[in-house]
Amino acid sequence: MLEDFEILSCSPFDSSLNIEPLVNKKGHFRLRIGHYRFLYEVQNEILIIYCYKASSRGDVYKGI
Repeated sequence: MLEDFEILSCSPFDSSLNIEPLVNKKGHFRLRIGHYRFLYEVQNEILIIYCYKASSRGDVYKGI
């Protein structure tokens, strides 16, 4: 799992990771690692990856 975050920190859109954009939330993405989903935002001027929620599939999308 830590290796995935290292890849994400260097390349937030790396094709080797299971990443999908969130619908209707520009600049927000979902990273899937096993049964967990990590929601994050990319701000492009300076690479900032802000992971703001992590949970299982059934719970992670509630309230966003």
